[in-house]
Amino acid sequence: MPLTSEDNRNPSFGRALPARLVWEHWFQDSNIWRLDLTTHKAERIIASTRLDSSPQLSPDGRSIVFVSDRTGTYQLWRAASDGSNPVQLTRYSAEYPGSARWSPDGLRIAFDLRADEGRAIFVLDLATATARQWTRWREGSRPSWSRDGRWIYYGDRTPENGIDIWRVSAWAPAAPERITTGGGTDPLDSPDGKTIYFTKSHGDLWSVPAAGGKAAQVLPTGVQGGWYSVTARGIFFADLYPGGGPALAVPRTPKPIRLLPYDLRRPFEVGKIEGQIIRDTPDFTVSADGRTVLFSILETSTSQIRMLTMLP
Repeated sequence: MPLTSEDNRNPSFGRALPARLVWEHWFQDSNIWRLDLTTHKAERIIASTRLDSSPQLSPDGRSIVFVSDRTGTYQLWRAASDGSNPVQLTRYSAEYPGSARWSPDGLRIAFDLRADEGRAIFVLDLATATARQWTRWREGSRPSWSRDGRWIYYGDRTPENGIDIWRVSAWAPAAPERITTGGGTDPLDSPDGKTIYFTKSHGDLWSVPAAGGKAAQVLPTGVQGGWYSVTARGIFFADLYPGGGPALAVPRTPKPIRLLPYDLRRPFEVGKIEGQIIRDTPDFTVSADGRTVLFSILETSTSQIRMLTMLP
């Protein structure tokens, strides 16, 4: 019904005349910001009137891949590192692509795709602009590449109905190998490729040898899935619940950005995120040199109840 405009959901009709239609008009706008950890200057670099989220810098630092619904449906987009010249990469209709990650050579992008069949990992070849399904439809999500480009790590459902870390060949779709057995998601490997870091549901950070072995806890709290990054300087993460555990909503207070160097056991603060964020979206990444942070800020969020009366 064109009279109701866009961004509507949860319609309900009255049962008496005159006929009335009541619905929720819901609107959100998030934009991508860049923070210089040296000068502590933050600036908005990617913006639209819709949701722009999930930024990831290319290995050479010249491009950003991100998710946006600025055309009306969620798609992957690519822009220059300063946010200029955005180009649409995917053209899905009812599916939801997300959690994009660059390959080490910058020629491919792995992402998860949510559809009626479930969720699976896909790989986009930038040269041909085609995406290929890489894993079965289950709950495959949050992919990342090994440093040598041989593997794609991701979280997926297990036969025991849990979520663990898996890996699959990056050269061609093949049978996946299970990495963990005690739960985990959001895998990222170390700069030397020997260790895989991952998170669990309680905000704790874990690691497991890439060659196989027992998982060990790295930090007991503070690290949420999608809100940490592994660099040569150490592990950066946004502490979304400083001084407390996960809650239903992330506090609107500033969120400290902390760095855990590999030779230390306790992290220290290197910056802050000002503004409201969406916890469940992977909206945090750090450049390879550890100097620049990209994240998404929810700048507008409104919800109204509207009614349309249909006169006889």
